[in-house]
Amino acid sequence: MRERYAWYHVDILVNNAGILLALPYDHSPADRVDDILAVNLRAPVALLQAFAPGMVQRHAGRIITVASLAGQIGHPDIWYGITKAGVMNTTKSFAKLLVSRVNTGGKAAYLLPGTAPIS
Repeated sequence: MRERYAWYHVDILVNNAGILLALPYDHSPADRVDDILAVNLRAPVALLQAFAPGMVQRHAGRIITVASLAGQIGHPDIWYGITKAGVMNTTKSFAKLLVSRVNTGGKAAYLLPGTAPIS
């Protein structure tokens, strides 16, 4: 994928795709689990791998990943929570790997939309 999109000039990558099964963990069909892993985890990683090299080469770029509080506090749809925790970790890892290579022009962050109990 990286070679296919190498000529694209992307300044800001927003990883925003996500699907939710809303099924109990013991009733999640394997094909649906594969779908959520592909959309919520594999696709954002593939996009980072495709577009980060250009950002590094230009010494500038922004990566914004829309995760979820489910990645921190868990979720009844365990596959959703697992994938959102995964993209949070992916963003942190890419930030550590890439920000130093793009000098001060690069940033990576994730957002955690969702509701949290008020204590």
